[in-house]
Amino acid sequence: MSTRKFVDRDGITLFDIDAAVNEVLDATKTKYDRAIRLYELMVVIHLCKGSPPSSEANSGRGGFKVRVKTRDLRTARHFAVMRIMEHLQQGLHERSRPSDIAPLLSAFVSEPFRHLYDDVFITNGGWKRVRSLPTQRDFQRQIKEAHVEDVGKLIDFSMRFVPNPLKPRRKGRITMACEIVVRASEEGLKEFHVHDRKTVLKTRWRSLKPVAVFHYMIHIQKLGMRPPTLAKDKFPERLINAVTRSKRIRNFFLIYNEVCGRLAERGYNFQRLTLEGIPIPDRLIIDPLPPAMQRLVDEYTGSE
Repeated sequence: MSTRKFVDRDGITLFDIDAAVNEVLDATKTKYDRAIRLYELMVVIHLCKGSPPSSEANSGRGGFKVRVKTRDLRTARHFAVMRIMEHLQQGLHERSRPSDIAPLLSAFVSEPFRHLYDDVFITNGGWKRVRSLPTQRDFQRQIKEAHVEDVGKLIDFSMRFVPNPLKPRRKGRITMACEIVVRASEEGLKEFHVHDRKTVLKTRWRSLKPVAVFHYMIHIQKLGMRPPTLAKDKFPERLINAVTRSKRIRNFFLIYNEVCGRLAERGYNFQRLTLEGIPIPDRLIIDPLPPAMQRLVDEYTGSE
């Protein structure tokens, strides 16, 4: 798993989401490499720092690139590979006899463990990086406190908005979405509760805009891809199981493209993934806006 695909710029890495998705779906790669890549992708989606400047995004080959802190990306990779190596070691320990050599040594000489140790763990900083890692709990808290679900609610509004032909300037785009969602939250509409006032929400949107559709799918539609909790015993198994269910995870990304297409009708321009195929139908449930929200839409005097 090479790091040459990432371009460092003053503590920021350009992460190619399109390339990562295709690697996660690549059955020629080991399930462990794909699981690590999947966790990186999950973390990048939740800790995204916006789109790169066009000069950087267009340098070299194209792709769906976003900005993320280099430290966050490398932390995600380190935690994932350590937990998966621990999983491999534990599996050998459970199958070993009392007369067997130590499970750690048994794991270390196995091909999967050696590959992960040499090609991922060591190349990502090895034991020296372990000393500077945050705790698993702190890293999990960092992901949680990003409040990415608020951005998903903005997309949810745009998906459920029905244009009024008598008011053609109202498109249901981000300006209108921020205004209506914040007002709905202030009026106690739990379905659209957001954690911050409008100015902070707009700042959050600027960072998470490139991946906002993912947050709509993960946190509103509940279609999966939420990062598993690091400290839980089933963390490695959840990642490995996710990548081995190839049809399910591929369908998730196909639905992503479908949502991008629907939002294009609202004037959004989200980057699509280079995947071919049609998603399983009837996975998206798009309810009408609740009456309290529709009232705010009818009272809205702005545009977009």
